[in-house]
Parts: sequence; C-alpha cells; structure tokens
Amino acid sequence: MSTTDAVSVFLRQIYLQDGLPFDVKIPNEETQSAFREDLSKAKRYTDVNKMFDDILGKNWRKKRS
Repeated sequence: MSTTDAVSVFLRQIYLQDGLPFDVKIPNEETQSAFREDLSKAKRYTDVNKMFDDILGKNWRKKRS
C-alpha cells in the first residue's frame, strides 16, 4: 500500500466515522512524567552491539548461541 493509499484510507475512515478512527486518550501521570524527563545527559550509542555489550555484558553474543 502506498503512502497516498494509506492516507486516503485514513481520511475515508475519518469521514465514515465522523471523527478519528481510534480513541484519543490523555496520557497518565507516569507517561506525562516520562515526556518531561530530561534526556540531554543520557548515555547514547552509535552501535547497537556496543549498547548490548554495555547492558548485557561483553559475552551476550556467546550466550545466545
């Protein structure tokens, strides 16, 4: 399905249902708090394997075998 087709289906559903085809909910306090969390000093990775090494230990790949 192309992007154009997907948008057309979505807009048709809005028309047919006289509104969004899903419930819109206000996030709970925990989710709102997560949105406000400052991640500017969070650890960042450029390599997913280095991230898993840091989280799971250097031998995580051997344990999967």
